[in-house]
Amino acid sequence: MKDDTIWETKENFSRFHCIVKTQKNKFNIQFLDQQIVIEVKSSPFRNKANKEIINKLSKLLGISSSSIRIISGSSNPHKLIEVELDAETTKKRLLNK
Repeated sequence: MKDDTIWETKENFSRFHCIVKTQKNKFNIQFLDQQIVIEVKSSPFRNKANKEIINKLSKLLGISSSSIRIISGSSNPHKLIEVELDAETTKKRLLNK
């Protein structure tokens, strides 16, 4: 993963772009070059995939689901996600999944 894949905002939160693939066999996060690919079991129907992303990320990162927001792309596979953790901690926890 490149250093700028996850960056820090002025509020000390971290943000990252990701591509979401739905209806997969299991939840998985892959780091490919400068992209993060998140695979989810759920379908995009009725926001189920977004809910799964937030719930799984909250468990992986050890924070509440209310501390994770989809800033853009809620109805698109290309998303911008914000996490109420600094970028370094977010990177470490996601890489040690």
